[in-house]
Amino acid sequence: PDTSPSNDIVALGKLDNLNVKVAGIFLVVMASMLHHSLKGTVLIGMIGATVTYWAASGEWPESIVALHSLNFHAVEFGILMKLDAWVQVAALMLMLIFSISGA
Repeated sequence: PDTSPSNDIVALGKLDNLNVKVAGIFLVVMASMLHHSLKGTVLIGMIGATVTYWAASGEWPESIVALHSLNFHAVEFGILMKLDAWVQVAALMLMLIFSISGA
């Protein structure tokens, strides 16, 4: 297999495209707003970066929300007979308990 740096998973790629510039600018803007304890910093940053990218690239969305179709799937409880499923359930339960308790 090719293990050259160009195919490495940690390769950054080109840093001079519009995505990186908008993300970098809004990273600094959001850090400044967090430093000044402005409420809603993350939401303002995400919306600001999105609108800035749309304006700079000229790629405005045709619609904000599009519901194509809903796919309903049958509930399959057979998966609960496997140990892997219960390990994941236990991990999620511990995460939930720790987040509620403030630990």
